[in-house]
Amino acid sequence: MQYDLTIINGHVIDGTGKPRYKANIYVKDDKIAKIDTSGPQSGEQVIDAKGLIICPGFIDMHSHADLTLFGNRRADSFIYQGVTTLYVTPDGWSPAPVINEHRQDLKDYYETLTFGAPLPFTWTTYTEYFNELQRGGLGVNVRTNVGFGTVRTNILGYAMRAPTSSELELMKEQVHTAFLEGVCGLSTGLSYHPQCYSTTKEVEELCHVAVQHGGLHHTHTRGGTSGLREAIHISERTGIPVNITHTTPTDEQLQIIESAASHNINITFDAYPYTAGSSFLSGIYLPGWVHEGGRDHMLHRIRTPSIREKIQTEWRQNPEDRWPNGPRNTPLIAWCQNPSMRK
Repeated sequence: MQYDLTIINGHVIDGTGKPRYKANIYVKDDKIAKIDTSGPQSGEQVIDAKGLIICPGFIDMHSHADLTLFGNRRADSFIYQGVTTLYVTPDGWSPAPVINEHRQDLKDYYETLTFGAPLPFTWTTYTEYFNELQRGGLGVNVRTNVGFGTVRTNILGYAMRAPTSSELELMKEQVHTAFLEGVCGLSTGLSYHPQCYSTTKEVEELCHVAVQHGGLHHTHTRGGTSGLREAIHISERTGIPVNITHTTPTDEQLQIIESAASHNINITFDAYPYTAGSSFLSGIYLPGWVHEGGRDHMLHRIRTPSIREKIQTEWRQNPEDRWPNGPRNTPLIAWCQNPSMRK
């Protein structure tokens, strides 16, 4: 057979988990026709990949493209970097399920991630979201979580309290339904409001539902070593695989992760390859109680001089609680969408 393209001498990592191996890849009609470890055969175009790795594509384990894909379905910026699969909806937030009472809250949150670009938000269920996302095709594969923050807001709003038993059952039902509709995991962002109001037991109950569907716990922990230990504890109690997302573990934390893995905890972590970070100034610098009741209540509080003074006092007393993953003198670049808040 005459192949259109032959890639020779490369080391193949095929995504199955087995070790890399040296092989030649033959392409015909834009599809891989054969992977062979014998000598190269002819092809109209030959690429010598000696010393290089050939793989199906990279997986971005922490992507917020769950709604920006509506603006660029080709996802060129990912494809050009070799990223072919996006694991979206991290940090405890997902675009579904949506209830009308909190639809605007969710839309406001997501538009801060798209720098104010308008978003559809015409769906209610994950099935409707998937149908809308796939309309017109996509340039990448997409995996999703159901977000703990989304589910908790649907049931409790921004209340700074534990759910009642009936409210917890409603949350578990939403997680169950999302898995039936095609999500792959439960994501938590336990340093963000209103998720930071939760107890370990509350998260554990939802992880019990997720693991019944073969799901993953994809977690942005509460920060520091205690948050890492909490994630491991939940995995021990429920049996759910856990991925600690966008972390740069200290030597101590890496030892904790390795120890957990040696005790049969299915634990992984992902890290970004740069020294900067990106988040909400309000979420990082303001204590959780400032956000109780939602955005309007938060804005009222930070405009009140006595409360501003209280916030500053807490910051001076507990700086690492506000910015657990970096030093106090970390340079900041801020972007503010609302013109009235730029003064």
